[in-house]
Amino acid sequence: SDLLQDWSDKVKLEKEKEVCGFYLSAHPLKTYPTLQWVDATPFTQALEMIKNVQSLKEPFVTAYGLVTSLKSITTKKGDPMAFMQCEDMSGNAEIIIFPTLYKKVENILGSHNVFIIKGTLDITATTTCKIKANDLIPVDNVFQEAETIKGITLNLPDVVHEPLLENLKTTLTPGTVPLSLQWKENDQTIVLTTGTKITCTFEQLLTLKTHNVLPRLAL
Repeated sequence: SDLLQDWSDKVKLEKEKEVCGFYLSAHPLKTYPTLQWVDATPFTQALEMIKNVQSLKEPFVTAYGLVTSLKSITTKKGDPMAFMQCEDMSGNAEIIIFPTLYKKVENILGSHNVFIIKGTLDITATTTCKIKANDLIPVDNVFQEAETIKGITLNLPDVVHEPLLENLKTTLTPGTVPLSLQWKENDQTIVLTTGTKITCTFEQLLTLKTHNVLPRLAL
């Protein structure tokens, strides 16, 4: 029934966009709970980064977005590539998918409409956020492919009690994802790379959230 509810929400949102030209009740990305844990840069923030860039080095970003249009073209060499328009909750971006990546993701472009986008910012585009994609990960696949999650950082609450540490020991099981811990001390943010590797599932992250521990995923 949860799946039906989720699906009906997505359908309802699409109908709203179709009829009104914008979303009335919520943004469709809100129906993808995985995104709350992804360490990502909003498109508008990425555009500000482009405006403030001081060197010729193109900044690397991880972002996510809902696909609003996709246009495939053929290069002069005859290789297919694509331009993908995406929106997140802050604004819009154009994602450039060069031939090498296009070959890798061609099959998933038509079957998914929300992607994690990893790539470099086009610093020549100062009015539109443009990302030259290195990788595209369907948000639905984040927990399905073990190598997708490169690391997890747990933001601990200001006061850490013994029961919380016991709960963490119970919740966290050995795996392949490098674990870091982050907390605040004397107005300073401290990040500890533990050297421990854990498993990372959607259910585990929900459990951590109930203990006031905020997980952030590096993809």
